[in-house]
Amino acid sequence: VYDENATNLDPDDFAAPQVFTDATPQSPAGQYDVNATDGFAANYHFVYHNAHLVIGATGQQITEFAVDANATYGDDPLPFFSATTSGLQVAYHSSNPEVLEVNGDELLIRGAGEATIFAHQAGDANYEAAPELNATVTVHPAELEVVAHDASKEYLAPIPELTFHYEGFVYDENATNLDPDDFAAPQVFTTANDQSPAGQYDLNATDGSAANYHFTYHNAHLVIGATGQQI
Repeated sequence: VYDENATNLDPDDFAAPQVFTDATPQSPAGQYDVNATDGFAANYHFVYHNAHLVIGATGQQITEFAVDANATYGDDPLPFFSATTSGLQVAYHSSNPEVLEVNGDELLIRGAGEATIFAHQAGDANYEAAPELNATVTVHPAELEVVAHDASKEYLAPIPELTFHYEGFVYDENATNLDPDDFAAPQVFTTANDQSPAGQYDLNATDGSAANYHFTYHNAHLVIGATGQQI
């Protein structure tokens, strides 16, 4: 009153009010009471009006996200690693689970191709969502050997059935696991014919394809032997 202000309070007969809260720097996001108390002055009786401290969510970052950029069909699961400034757990998803499937903190290799792995942390009451990170992984086909079989016939006899076998399947697969929608069986052929003279001719394997395998060819030989004759 009397146009006074805080500078007119007698320092010999005055204690400034204290404002406090039970919140700490580590208190979770929320609303906390702010209380004023303990002041006095010779000519004034203090009446306190309390207030609130609002703690809002803070930002966070995914500080690391590490995964190999390349793998081969047949490899063991790929581990990956991430960390956040909040300490909250990162979630992941794959753009192509038919190539890479997220399984906890590793990636299961399901097929050859490319997949982008996204790392995200949605936040909670105390932390805002972290900016998303991602990494692209290429899974290369496994090498599968196509081994042509040697064959033989007599001169003027028909060309026999030309055959082959596979070596190098992964994940305990076999030929029955090759996807018929994305597979072409290798072909074995020779330039020899029924009338070709006796001798040795190349047998070549070629033209196969499969989604998860790269074919490597091992050729063989057709031996045409002399045929019998009669007078």
